[in-house]
Amino acid sequence: MELMTVVAIIAVLASLTIVGFKSAQTSASRNRTATFHAAIKSGLEQYFSDNGEYPTPKDTLGMDTFQGRRVVAGPSKMLYQALSGDGDSEILLGTPRLGPSDGRVAGIEVDYVKLVEMPVEMKRPATSGWVLVDGFNNPFQYTKGPDRARPGQPPPQQTTMNATYDLWSFGESQGDLTQTDLGSKQNTNIAAKWIKNW
Repeated sequence: MELMTVVAIIAVLASLTIVGFKSAQTSASRNRTATFHAAIKSGLEQYFSDNGEYPTPKDTLGMDTFQGRRVVAGPSKMLYQALSGDGDSEILLGTPRLGPSDGRVAGIEVDYVKLVEMPVEMKRPATSGWVLVDGFNNPFQYTKGPDRARPGQPPPQQTTMNATYDLWSFGESQGDLTQTDLGSKQNTNIAAKWIKNW
């Protein structure tokens, strides 16, 4: 009987330790994501200061397989290029200058770096190209706000929560990592765990 009591106590303590460890790990990942998020926002402001506009992804819904899951990776590939200076093939530009990413910044690419001290754990190779990842190793998501309407044209359709851009991480969400539409952003059941700029 005493042995069973000791085993039961050990089992309870082990389960409490595992729950505490998972909670601490999630908290650390959220903190790391918040730090990366702030760094990306700073880099985007530098991009805006240099170019007069925020970057536009060439492929807003580009899917990729990342860590065995299908995710929207096009905007994250664009963020990587716009902030690291490593290539520009994922950025919608009038005249591309640098080509695809190769994981390093060299030569003329140095002139296009916006996020000088990019943490190593913030960038990861994808099936094609590189992405910026959050503390949970999911690609960051980005949607550029609508451009201003030209005279005589109807106002552009709103696709973002902010007028400039939406930047978010899916956080610890384990569900569908392809929900990038405005309806998903507005749905508090879907976006409750996201780390976002709105």
